[in-house]
Amino acid sequence: MASRTRQIAEKLKALIAVDYSGGESGLDMTDAVQIGSIIEPPYLPFASVSFAQATSQFGQSLGRYRITNTFEIYAFVGGGDVEERTVNAMDIVEDMIKSLVANRQIQLSSLVDDIKCAFIAEDGDRYGIAGVGIGYIQVEVYSQTDTGI
Repeated sequence: MASRTRQIAEKLKALIAVDYSGGESGLDMTDAVQIGSIIEPPYLPFASVSFAQATSQFGQSLGRYRITNTFEIYAFVGGGDVEERTVNAMDIVEDMIKSLVANRQIQLSSLVDDIKCAFIAEDGDRYGIAGVGIGYIQVEVYSQTDTGI
């Protein structure tokens, strides 16, 4: 069986790799999401899910740990100018967050207690990625274990 962290990463990918035609962005992200960090998207729209870190704290009882797995989602979108790219990035990350938090245990109730998201949206020109809007979502996934991992 895959590790807890891998199962969560794969579920995050599955939850955002959907068609948002009826959402704010109107984008189809089916088959446009990968696990792992990238510097520039191979095409638009595109997204990546990467694992940032896991931290553990003592749980409420002896032998239990509270784990926080932190993931980063980068969503890359197009647009004709800085305003359009920034707004498009806002829209896609909001669509993705709605999909992620629709079930706060991300459909992994045996592994996950809760999820929390924070996001930003910016124009890629600021980071040397011309003509691309970048949405960033920090996803914190909370769970409990008896091993600390």
